[in-house]
Amino acid sequence: MNMKNVEKAVIKISRFFDLVAKTICILSVLAVFVMCIEQVICRFLLHVTVGYVDEVSRYLFILSVFVGSCLSVRDDEHFSLDLLHSMLQNKPKALAVIKIMVQVAIGIFLAFMIRSGMILAASTTTQRSSYLQMPMFIMYWLIPICGIWMMCYVILKIVRQILVLCSKDGGHKED
Repeated sequence: MNMKNVEKAVIKISRFFDLVAKTICILSVLAVFVMCIEQVICRFLLHVTVGYVDEVSRYLFILSVFVGSCLSVRDDEHFSLDLLHSMLQNKPKALAVIKIMVQVAIGIFLAFMIRSGMILAASTTTQRSSYLQMPMFIMYWLIPICGIWMMCYVILKIVRQILVLCSKDGGHKED
């Protein structure tokens, strides 16, 4: 398989994940905003409390945080030390090796997160939310699902760095 084709496929997959994540974040934050306005109007103008708003807005907020975490992994917004990056600025292949090692470490953490999230979700099959009576395992499944999503970003980053290592121009392409 040609390296250019691999690079194009990685970019297409990454753009698809980006679009889905941004859409979910925008829609969930927008829905929380609308429901909060609804709650304020109902409480102060109509003197009626809408019960589902608190619960749904909490779950949508949790959804936006987890999907936002996926975007943070994509953008390398996690904790990092820039010392090695600045020292290896002129050595792109060495920097690519360091970036691969960092992504592997993140991948190991995500593997534990996915496994623990699956165990947690499986243990909450009988729990229900207080107002909506929604099965709680639906919310707890966000942990392994978003963990897998983050893992996809990590794998894409590793593939990009491998492409840097395999490039003939000294690896001057950055992700």
